[in-house]
Amino acid sequence: MTIEKSDNTDKIVHLLEQVNVLVQKHERKAKEGGENFNIFSIMNMESDEVKTHSSIIADLLHPEGAHD
Repeated sequence: MTIEKSDNTDKIVHLLEQVNVLVQKHERKAKEGGENFNIFSIMNMESDEVKTHSSIIADLLHPEGAHD
């Protein structure tokens, strides 16, 4: 039994190739623009929301916070 590629399979492969090109272009732009920068990742604190993220956000929202 031989499985033949259908016209739809070719269209799907072509579509996926186009999507891959777009994803690579987006990833390149994000890297060039610094969009992937994450201070919490640098400090190894991505998952410590209670002690880091929440405290920072609370201070920024507080009218008399450390940011003046």
